[in-house]
Order: sequence, then structure tokens, then C-alpha cells
Amino acid sequence: MSFGQSQRMPINKESGMTLLEILISIALLLTMTVATSSLLTNGIDMRMELSQRSKVNHRLAIVMDRITQDLQHAFVLNFKRQEYSQTVTTRTTKSFFSIKPWENNSELRLTTFTHQPRIASAHESDQTFVVYRIEKDKDNQRPNLYRGETSSIPMNFEDDVPMVVLAKNIKALRLKPWTGEKWEDDWNTTRTDWRDILPRMVKIEVDAYTNDLTDDTAQYAEGDPVTTLRTVITLPNAFEMKEMKDRSKTLKWDHE
Repeated sequence: MSFGQSQRMPINKESGMTLLEILISIALLLTMTVATSSLLTNGIDMRMELSQRSKVNHRLAIVMDRITQDLQHAFVLNFKRQEYSQTVTTRTTKSFFSIKPWENNSELRLTTFTHQPRIASAHESDQTFVVYRIEKDKDNQRPNLYRGETSSIPMNFEDDVPMVVLAKNIKALRLKPWTGEKWEDDWNTTRTDWRDILPRMVKIEVDAYTNDLTDDTAQYAEGDPVTTLRTVITLPNAFEMKEMKDRSKTLKWDHE
């Protein structure tokens, strides 16, 4: 090759990405990002929902366990029966069992053997008077389940009992006693039909709002979802009632 002959550079046949290919790559990347974000969001939402559902179920389980203990240790004195006369020392001891319906709820009042003295050598026994009632919170007006307990059997079972919140956001408590033939809406051991007699069984239904409100001023609406726990409790100290043959032995949950 002579010195004056020009040199030709080799031509590079490889070329970069076209604008169309870049746009397609960006679109695919955005699609994958959105899909991944959606999966993560759904996973977080599901985890939060399961956590909320677990809180509600735990709340209902506590309520049912407490009511079950009180009902299974409920007593009504009937001195015509030897079984009752062995549980007390004098006939001045009073007893009571009442289920009173109102609106979509029930109020339960009963004497039971579940009191636990908090002070050693206190002049208290295991006999107590317990009240269950749905009331609205004074601050936010949301319904809660309250439980009251006395340190001794009162002389008047209609007197006010100091109440404390057993569970918040409880929409309804429904109780139905078994008469030996059918489920009733009420019961009162001072009435002639059921004087000094406990029902053999009590059907319990508790409705709790599924979602907790974060705003202190917000209120539940009528159509808000609820979780319902149902069961039937046998009262061991009920001697004179017929037992239902086909009764529930397990707790049942409903989510609406």
C-alpha cells in the first residue's frame, strides 16, 4: 500500500437499541413493577385483615369463656332439695337468676360461685352476684359488653352493680334459656313458673363488630359486618329441667 493511498476503517455492523425496543422494555418493566406492588399490597391487606379477624375472635372467646364460667357455677337455693342445702349455712342467703330481653340484647343477672377474693383472709366467699349488660361508652357512644360483680350476695338484686368493660365493640348479647320443652327469651326465678329453678341450658349468641374504628368520633352503621359466636351451655346445678337431646357441644362462628 502506497503512502498516498487512503486507509478505510472497518464498518461496525452492530447497532444500539431502537426507540421502539426501549419503549417496549420500559412498558414491560412498569407492568412487572405494578404487578409486584399489587401482590405486596394484597398480601399486606390480607395480613391486616387476618390480624383484625384474630383480634375479634380472641375478644369473643374471652367473652364466651367468662360467661360460661359464671353460668356453669350459677346457683339458686331451694331448701326443699338436699343438694342446695349443703351449699349454704343459713337460710338468710339469697339467690337469683334472671334473663331479661330488651331490643336485640339480653341482660343477665345471676348468683354464682366464681368470686375470687383479692385480699388474703378477706371476709368474702366464692358466692357473688354478677350482671352482664350491653351499654354505650360514655365517650364515643359505641356499644360495649359490661360485667359487674359484687364481693358478697346483696339483699336487693335490682340495685346497681359496679360495671367494668369486658369487651369493646360488642353489638349484641342474646341469651335463651331452655324450659325443658323450648327456648324462651326470658327467665326469672322469682316468678311462679320458675321459682327457685335454674334452666338446664342457656343458648348464647355474641355479635362483635368485625372492624375496629380508628377515628374516635366515628360510629358504627347498621350494615357494618359483624362476627357472631354461638354456643349452648349446660348448667350443672339445674336439677329439675329436662335436658335437650340434640344440643350443640362446640362453639360456632359466623362472619357476616
